[in-house]
Amino acid sequence: MENKPCTTLTDSDVINISIATTPEEKKKEIYRLRYNVYAEEIGYNLVSVDHQNKLLYDDLDEWGTLFYAKFGSKIIGTVRVNIGQISDFSSEIVETYFMERFQKFYKRNEHYNFGLATKGMVSSTYRKFPVFTMLMTKVFEAYCENHVHFGFGNSNFHLLPLHEHYGHRRIGKNIVEPNLGLMASFVVLPDDIHHLQRVNFSFYKTALAKGKTQNKQVVDWFLAEFSEAVNIVNSQFTTEESF
Repeated sequence: MENKPCTTLTDSDVINISIATTPEEKKKEIYRLRYNVYAEEIGYNLVSVDHQNKLLYDDLDEWGTLFYAKFGSKIIGTVRVNIGQISDFSSEIVETYFMERFQKFYKRNEHYNFGLATKGMVSSTYRKFPVFTMLMTKVFEAYCENHVHFGFGNSNFHLLPLHEHYGHRRIGKNIVEPNLGLMASFVVLPDDIHHLQRVNFSFYKTALAKGKTQNKQVVDWFLAEFSEAVNIVNSQFTTEESF
């Protein structure tokens, strides 16, 4: 995918966030954008990918919601979110994000959903604009609307401050992803609006707009069950020098 120079956006320029609903949007646009960003822009040594057609996809795409950002006729960013019960996720994902430990919160098998946000990226030409924040806001809204108490994700270590700014907390599990290398795993609690207020005021306002209030039961359980996560340094609560 060709990236033309884009140095400024004017008031008349509009970035729209949509959900992919057709095979053309997914295969010809989003899967190709993923390949373009990871293989051609960043230069990851992708091993699980369709190199012949320059497409990057996996099984989660079959039932996930694929958000994409569009500037004019061009897709410039995307993120995928999967929302479901623990049985909907593979055993590898369940293990990676300690989902069985998180499931203990639901003592009586109440209806619940876990969330998983992956494949989030923005084309390099547009990374200085708030495209990724717009995409992550849609993910957060989906969590609120689907009563997700725990939303998971991962990132390379140099992007941890960005994700911590969105309210994510590291949960002490690092993995080696075949395509992207060493990754840190994290979780966000949409019910912990006090934490969101401290790290990202826009997400805090989104939570309030979606009717969220501080859910002490969820927060207290997480802090007790994952006491090791409390001691992990969060870049949002320390100086750059001490971090």
